[in-house]
Amino acid sequence: MSLFVLLMLSYGTKMESGTSSSQKISFGSNTFTGQLRMWIVNSPSYNSISVDINKNQMNLSLSTIILFVHQIEQQKKFYHDVFQLEVVEEYPTWVLLKTPSCDLGLHQIPDEYIGDDPNYQVDNNVKLVFDVTDMPLQQFHDQLTQQGVRMQPITTFDNYPFYLCDGKDPEGNVFQLRQLKAS
Repeated sequence: MSLFVLLMLSYGTKMESGTSSSQKISFGSNTFTGQLRMWIVNSPSYNSISVDINKNQMNLSLSTIILFVHQIEQQKKFYHDVFQLEVVEEYPTWVLLKTPSCDLGLHQIPDEYIGDDPNYQVDNNVKLVFDVTDMPLQQFHDQLTQQGVRMQPITTFDNYPFYLCDGKDPEGNVFQLRQLKAS
């Protein structure tokens, strides 16, 4: 079963107390105001559950994403060399790389999980998304391809503000590069 979480601002929504509540959300340079709601959607039937997440507001921010890896040195080199991420913490089974918004942790898959299967892969659905802002996306895509990184073609969608393309790190973890379309 696949679940998707959708966050949406609903305009003019009343809270149970009958008073209006609004929340500001920023995406890049755009700021939106409205009632923040979350839907958990069961795919493919799209039955949804609406949850009002404004009632118990928490000050949360995503600080670290952790990838479980087989070859920690190879993965550290990849993310450091390809994306110029600074190594800020390093132990034999753990590396922490710094990004401007969220750190990337690389965690060696523990031997007890691998067992007799040397190709054991942690089952996850994580995709790292890197915003490319300092050069054209095609130029960065071409540089990675020349370095032997497995990259998909650049694509976009109607009414979608980004160009994007997926790639894979040396262990097959998917990452995405995206760039805001020129206005």
